Amino acid sequence: MYAKYPDKDVRLDVSTTAAPSIQTTPTATNMACSLSILWSVFVNPTTVEKAFITSVDLQGQFTNASIASVAGGTDINVYGALKVTSDVKLTQSFMGDVNVTTFGKIVQLLIINGQVARFNQQLKAGIPLGLATALPGVTVDSAKLVVNNGYVAVDGNLNYTPTKKVEQSNEAKLLELLFMMAKKIENLQDKVASLEDKVACQK
Repeated sequence: MYAKYPDKDVRLDVSTTAAPSIQTTPTATNMACSLSILWSVFVNPTTVEKAFITSVDLQGQFTNASIASVAGGTDINVYGALKVTSDVKLTQSFMGDVNVTTFGKIVQLLIINGQVARFNQQLKAGIPLGLATALPGVTVDSAKLVVNNGYVAVDGNLNYTPTKKVEQSNEAKLLELLFMMAKKIENLQDKVASLEDKVACQK
């Protein structure tokens, strides 16, 4: 492509050719995603020409999945191992023969050898879910991941203790409610007194 379009900007239009699939089994979670990438070139600032289309099939497998309660149950760590393979093919060319081997190596280098390897290092150490931030006051003791055919479940002992912020919020709401009730009672007393004055005048 560089021989035909030297020093030209390239645009990639990425789309899925099928809905991504996820299948769970007792031993692994299998994922698949098929992409279509249209490669186009800016022959000038306002004109774009189609160059070729490649397909990228990604297959992923998540194994050794587990979770554990950490920090006194205020958070949950996720552990496991991810394996990803890719298959890059030329689907259609608008410029003759195109060798997509280099692009396949780039996918292998950036996605699989790069991002997936880094993600696996994080999984080995444990990736926190951020439970304390998402659900303040909630703790989960003895968290365990249950994976079977078609479903994933989390087992554990869940406890909830309102935080000071929540308690203060509830106190403020209670005071506001008491104030409103007092105002209504005061208004009612005024109406009763006014009614008594009218009855006394009629006598």
